[in-house]
Amino acid sequence: LQEWGAQTPSFDAIHTVRSIVETLINDHDPARPDVLVLPELMLPGPVPSSAQKDDEDIIAHFQHGAIELPGPETAVLVELANELQISLVLGVAERVEGPTPTYYNTVLLIDPEGIYGIYRKLHLTAQDRLWASPGNLGLPTYDTPSGRIGLATGYDVLFPETLRVLAGKGADLVCAPALLNFPDPIGLPPTSIPNRRPVAPEDFDPVHYLIWRVRAAEHNVYLAVANWSGSWRTMHANGSSGIFSPACLLYPWSEVIADEGEPMLTMMTIDTREQRTGRRSSTHPLNYAPGDVAGSLTGELAYDIRDSIPGNAARGKPLLRKRMPYWYLDLVKKNL
Repeated sequence: LQEWGAQTPSFDAIHTVRSIVETLINDHDPARPDVLVLPELMLPGPVPSSAQKDDEDIIAHFQHGAIELPGPETAVLVELANELQISLVLGVAERVEGPTPTYYNTVLLIDPEGIYGIYRKLHLTAQDRLWASPGNLGLPTYDTPSGRIGLATGYDVLFPETLRVLAGKGADLVCAPALLNFPDPIGLPPTSIPNRRPVAPEDFDPVHYLIWRVRAAEHNVYLAVANWSGSWRTMHANGSSGIFSPACLLYPWSEVIADEGEPMLTMMTIDTREQRTGRRSSTHPLNYAPGDVAGSLTGELAYDIRDSIPGNAARGKPLLRKRMPYWYLDLVKKNL
């Protein structure tokens, strides 16, 4: 999403969100996603509606625009999910009442029946720390008709441990609303080295090195990132939203990346049925023989060990790396 005109109170802003979702869905009718991921902090919006002057403006914007769960705003979202028969994932500023109210940067999973999942951001940016507390719900996963879904934010996903935990819990798809202005993708020119398989672009690829693609492949999950795009006074978001698959060995990759410049909906089909049942995506001859398969010494009870391995990488997690992930040192620099 590129432009946002945040309004307060938050109940006004929720109708803006509803209008955005309805427009995106209707413009792509009859195609319709099962899960729609929207950016971080859709409520109350990424920046104050008035000119941003100092930290106090940011604190007031998010804390005054924060919502309680459940509340009238989430009732509108549940109604919308029911009307469209989809699941919604989006970021909100959350307020928890107490002697002193506590605020969280929260991601919601909304389905037609209600609030199904809640995640509170663990890794806070410098702006988050002005108004929000670190999350206290861990990294949960949720079993849905679309597969096992994990929730995070884009900034959380930059830290590889986030996806490591969700992958270890068997997540098929991680939905990550984002409000980030880094890291920018790095391009790659075409290769002149012949290869029987396409492993590089035929033309210049402006997004060849993209952190979201790497994180999905490192942890064998599908990753859906919805980032803001554009500039608002002193803030900027760099887009690069998309849906990324666990497979990155062949070019072109199985993924979709949103174009910059205007709000748009990108869709990708994921076969989560196979991931849940463990059926393999390819077949092999069932030639059992003693000595080369697991089983009894006589071969009467022998079985091919490949039959016990899920055929989809997102469920099997065959390449879950046990080493230092890419771009790790950049994350611990003091200036972040």
